[in-house]
Amino acid sequence: MKQYSYKFKCKIVKNYQRGEGSGEDLAQKYSMPTASLVSRWIQQVQNGGLKALRSSKGARYPVDYKLEVVDYCLKNRH
Repeated sequence: MKQYSYKFKCKIVKNYQRGEGSGEDLAQKYSMPTASLVSRWIQQVQNGGLKALRSSKGARYPVDYKLEVVDYCLKNRH
């Protein structure tokens, strides 16, 4: 599934809040596959504000760092 940026999600929700269309209208206007995404974003903002639209994925670490951690664990039996 395509991932949408925080900025894009905010734009869609703000358009909805300004009455510029329904969730379905906005999904169609921005060529989104389904209006359920828009509905989910609207619900998230109602429950937690715009910050709720930020990705909840964990930290991303560079490959070099990951290899160092694995090496450390192997050497120290973790």
